Amino acid sequence: MAIPVKMPQLGESVTEGTVGKWLKAPGDQVEKYEPLLEVVSDKVDTEVTATDSGTLLSVEVPEGETVGVGTVLAYIGEAGEQPPTAEEAATEEAVAKVQEAAEKAPQLGATPAEEPARPPAEVPAAVASPESAAPARVTPVVARMLAEHGLDINQIEGTGRDGRVTKKDVEAYLERRREQAEAPAPSPVSVAAPVAPPKPAPP
Repeated sequence: MAIPVKMPQLGESVTEGTVGKWLKAPGDQVEKYEPLLEVVSDKVDTEVTATDSGTLLSVEVPEGETVGVGTVLAYIGEAGEQPPTAEEAATEEAVAKVQEAAEKAPQLGATPAEEPARPPAEVPAAVASPESAAPARVTPVVARMLAEHGLDINQIEGTGRDGRVTKKDVEAYLERRREQAEAPAPSPVSVAAPVAPPKPAPP
């Protein structure tokens, strides 16, 4: 397949160039990056090199002619190969432009870049319940005594500050409970059974 050699972009504001001199003639063997021709512009003079190794099949732009950037200047291919006709070249150019546009256009259905994970919203601290907000009603010593004896603090009347249960309150409660346990149970009252009257003797 013949490979085109095109007028390069000679500068940001340069849109065309003039073929100054051909360094190779059709039929010459060329190597990749070997200079093929000299190009002259308003700002720079440069050499255009071969885009591939092969045979210079044809020269499309003669010396002294000015053409725009991207214009085909020559074709390189295998020896004996025919360069494409003007219609074939136009078709290839149109296909190349369509392929280039398709590559630049964003692919349909492409998955968008994932958004960075958002940090979880801060969970507000749990509102303290009235019981937890209230001051402690017992000291560690009292708590240990309650646990040892299996007592319910709600059954003990506190005499300390703000109604707190103190060690003395627990001891007094235990003493009262012990006294109640040791008190003798009242003996049941015995009721004498009624005595039947004597039966009269038979006559």
